[in-house]
Amino acid sequence: MADDEFSDLKPAQVAQTLRSLPRRVREALAQRIDRAPESFVHIVGPGGDSVLDLLSHGASTIAIIDRALEQTLISDSPTVPAAVADPAERHFDRAPLSLHDVLELLDDSVETMAGRIDAAAPSDWLRTANLTGGGAIAADEIAIEAARTGVKMLRAVTALVVEVTA
Repeated sequence: MADDEFSDLKPAQVAQTLRSLPRRVREALAQRIDRAPESFVHIVGPGGDSVLDLLSHGASTIAIIDRALEQTLISDSPTVPAAVADPAERHFDRAPLSLHDVLELLDDSVETMAGRIDAAAPSDWLRTANLTGGGAIAADEIAIEAARTGVKMLRAVTALVVEVTA
């Protein structure tokens, strides 16, 4: 796991961060009060992604990370996808989602995961999962990765909205 601004987050802080994401994403989309988000979310920015791509990838990743946390909290040493810990492994083959559907996926994923975090006992955070391809990850690291993913998505979306609406 990365040693960064997220590594020392406690479970309650992760849950709080996750719960704030839907509001903060909507605020990022509303930066331009003169333009509806639907008018610019499909515009591809200099990095090759659109705002909708970033949101879809982030929301889908958080959903996968939540499923990994669920497995880790209820099973002994489950095997979870390497994508939980490695952004390079995050590839999604799915039909494109609408902005409404992506925001709904984000809302549902972060609320489900935050509730799961709130319900976990302190001893649950010592549980570990095996990563496909080798290695292991602790439950608290899984939760932190969701916060890291969400905040990085938010930062990228905020910056891209400014770029594509300039």
